[in-house]
Amino acid sequence: MNLSPQEQQWLKEYESRSDVELALLSVYTGIGIDSRNRAALANYVLERRNAEIRDGREERTLMHAERALKISEEAKDAAVQQARWAQCAAIISLAALIFSVVGLFI
Repeated sequence: MNLSPQEQQWLKEYESRSDVELALLSVYTGIGIDSRNRAALANYVLERRNAEIRDGREERTLMHAERALKISEEAKDAAVQQARWAQCAAIISLAALIFSVVGLFI
């Protein structure tokens, strides 16, 4: 981005402005040769701030999603293990039933 010295000065000035001031400056296209450039610079600074906030929010969301995925994988592994134990218990109880029935006839 090739900025004139005046535009670089405005950009530095806008860095310290509040979001409300930048929003107002970004829509101002009043009288003067530079008003459109100033509005564009104010809009640029405001959009860059919003992008930083959005990126931070997306990063936190991704971090939470990864954590939730890890927890769900651990829960799935525990459920699979419990299912195996339940199958073993069913086989053992079936064997016990067969032995008890066979024991009645002997």
